Amino acid sequence: MLTNIIDLKHFRNLKESGLALLVEFLRSFLNCKVSLQQLPVAKFEVYFGLDIHTNINRNCYRINENKMAVIVKVFGEIKGSVVAVMPIVLEGENISNIENSLFENLAIVISKKMTECYMNSFHYGTRIFGDELPREFISVCLASKQYDSSRILFLVELFEKLAATTFEGEYFSTGLILSKSLYEYNQKNGRDRRGKLNRLTEENDLIKNPSINKRFWYLMDGISSFYIANQTLVIKDTFIRNESESSLNNFFDSYFLENTLYGLDIAFRVIGPNEISIITNKGIEFIKIENRWRIRDFNCLNKYLDSKLKVDNEFRKAVIYYATMCSKNHCSSIIWVPEDESKKAIDAVVSSKNKIWRNNLSLTDEKNSTIIQRILSSDGVTIISKTGKILYCGAIVKLDVKKKSGLMGTGENAAETLSQNGVAIKISQDGNIKIFATSLPPLIY
Repeated sequence: MLTNIIDLKHFRNLKESGLALLVEFLRSFLNCKVSLQQLPVAKFEVYFGLDIHTNINRNCYRINENKMAVIVKVFGEIKGSVVAVMPIVLEGENISNIENSLFENLAIVISKKMTECYMNSFHYGTRIFGDELPREFISVCLASKQYDSSRILFLVELFEKLAATTFEGEYFSTGLILSKSLYEYNQKNGRDRRGKLNRLTEENDLIKNPSINKRFWYLMDGISSFYIANQTLVIKDTFIRNESESSLNNFFDSYFLENTLYGLDIAFRVIGPNEISIITNKGIEFIKIENRWRIRDFNCLNKYLDSKLKVDNEFRKAVIYYATMCSKNHCSSIIWVPEDESKKAIDAVVSSKNKIWRNNLSLTDEKNSTIIQRILSSDGVTIISKTGKILYCGAIVKLDVKKKSGLMGTGENAAETLSQNGVAIKISQDGNIKIFATSLPPLIY
């Protein structure tokens, strides 16, 4: 019979200094609800209809589409022996779109750290489950048995330092692509990476020369230009992409590097002061904003919007583009796409609104990009039709409706109210993007 972690000696030490950090990491990183199951394991198994005892080596169970159970283990001195377990249930809209391998890695990393904590009488929880936890987890996920996870960890820490570095008094962006297929960047093997490789006069071994050369890193902008490193973290080349600027038409290629990253390639970028983005070729992004790491999945966002917004692909891409640009520029904004676009339905939840043009501007028209970004950055809600036309801007939402329990900002209350008719997207200054649809919990991107 498995022992519950709560019954282990000194577990109270962790509850008082570290357990809350673990919960907060999972909540913010995965954008989900987190429940620590400290009840007897037998009761947990009965409640969720699981059998943990039979296969103790299994790390996670998908309970339903939006709920995952991660089994954290405490290992004993005998190799493979399990002293105790603590199931953690993660619940949220985005859980269904995250690959099982990520949860497998999550269980492995947390179990390793929980065992370390146990070996120290559950002391040092604030260190063990502090800032080093997201770094180690990201490194294990990115390594994927193809790279040395310790070298990936080195790059994560390096880019955290670069994000806090200034050149001639100014913060700067920069970028590096880690690849095991450098020959393809030289237009070999029939692969066009949409750019040109340029050989440096001197190679730079990041492990042997760990000090930060600010002038060196300043030269690459992480948008159109990158350093290229092999799996041993030796830089011999730079890569200049064909696309020099991010715009509506080439945004997904420019931001997600979808025509450049293939196979096991990983792009590390500084995207703003103390802001980091790490992207894989699958559209998975590990991003650090406001001193918090979290995961973003473009495919998850696209799939979710497709299910909630019955619009064409070009309009959906435009919505993602403008929401992402607002997030990148730390611009607070609310975008509302009502299901019922009648004046009566809109006026039911909006106290005032502005209509500036007789011929409504289209989100999918590249020529309107600059003015639309300014509209979105101004006060109030921007109301958009399902055909991608801006109906009204600067709208004020009536908030005299019953709100959900819990703490919510005015903007979130407004978005929740609007979602009673369609989809509302709330972008906050800290970079969070929350999508409200009907009575569902918001999807955080």
